[in-house]
Amino acid sequence: GTQTVQNYGKAINTDIVSGLQQIMANGTAEGSIINGGSQVVNEGGLAENSVLNDGGTLDVREKGSATGIQQSSQDALVATTRATRVTGTRADG
Repeated sequence: GTQTVQNYGKAINTDIVSGLQQIMANGTAEGSIINGGSQVVNEGGLAENSVLNDGGTLDVREKGSATGIQQSSQDALVATTRATRVTGTRADG
């Protein structure tokens, strides 16, 4: 399924399994666990402390932000060069 975090909305500790979480302008997703699904951060949106597992994908679009991301080696992080901020760690192995 799809979860959309709208204007000034907040999603906390959401587990996305083969689904989609979309974060819109002024929306925040905190502590999301992406298990084989996708998290998309649109302009003005913020993903904080997301964990990517099992082939999960994080897509940070223009003027979107993602901080404190934990990414394992089989996962994909896609960020435009115009993203506001992207920080985190990658575990290789």
